[in-house]
Amino acid sequence: MSLAQLCKNTVRLLLLGILMVALLGAFGATQPTLAAQDTPLRIVRNDGALFDIKSSALPFSPSQAVTVAPENLVNAEVGAKNLPPLGDLSPESVIGADGRTQITNTTVYPNSAIAHLEVDFPSGSGTCTGWFMSKNRLATAGHCVYDAGAGEWATSITVYPGRNGGSAPFGSYTAGMGDLYTNTGWTGTGNPKYDYGLVKLGSDVGNTVGWFGYGWTSSDSFLLNRKSNVRGYPGDKSYGTLWTMKGKIQTVQKTRLFYSIDTFGGQSGSPHYGKWSTFCNPCSFGIHTYGVGGSWTKNSSTRITKRVFNFLGSAGNP
Repeated sequence: MSLAQLCKNTVRLLLLGILMVALLGAFGATQPTLAAQDTPLRIVRNDGALFDIKSSALPFSPSQAVTVAPENLVNAEVGAKNLPPLGDLSPESVIGADGRTQITNTTVYPNSAIAHLEVDFPSGSGTCTGWFMSKNRLATAGHCVYDAGAGEWATSITVYPGRNGGSAPFGSYTAGMGDLYTNTGWTGTGNPKYDYGLVKLGSDVGNTVGWFGYGWTSSDSFLLNRKSNVRGYPGDKSYGTLWTMKGKIQTVQKTRLFYSIDTFGGQSGSPHYGKWSTFCNPCSFGIHTYGVGGSWTKNSSTRITKRVFNFLGSAGNP
């Protein structure tokens, strides 16, 4: 081999070595990012405990209709604290003329399975809505149990099933330390796609008031234009009164459902529901979380995807 050829081969080997080092360096630099993106969500409780989310093969959890017996009514009188609503206060959440109507018979299912929530945070108090999805657990918005902006958990939530102004027909129940759940996506990023949470009670009041079913589907066409309702406790109406409106799902996204159903702050956590099947009716498709704002021109719910479905089935459920 001539000296010229030897020099040429040496240069080639050096260049190849430099290229390999660069490629390995680039690959190594991306590994932490990929690992972070692939880290699965976990359930986080307000005492700091973490739990895995269990996977379910089911597409829906059935509803539980009840006939409320008069002797099960407590009919406690409660004062109006007039707490401000948590979540979006934008008046544009009422799109056009206000189409909401008041529900006055709150002891009839499924109204009985919707609850007014009075939520205490270290920095202040406010109201939300929740809905029973089992005998002792309620689904609600993530921001009703954990303030991602302030980085703080709610310290206490008072639950009034079927509240009707100054009347609590089923009494009240308190959830505190070890009773509130959300996911590590919400506590870690505050991204709206992770905005869902859960409240667990020490009483099986759901056996008395009933509960909503809930389901998920990967089919956008199943949800698009589907008739639905949002029913909850808005902050622009008389304190602790239940309001509802019907409408179609107008836009379906991967993690959100959009509609022109009128809402207001305080309705965060309301069931966004309709008919799924004979066994899941009423059946929640989403958890109402946001009004009009930013690039969003419609109100919206956090879509119950398979991930949200599994969270609801796992959180607070031994």
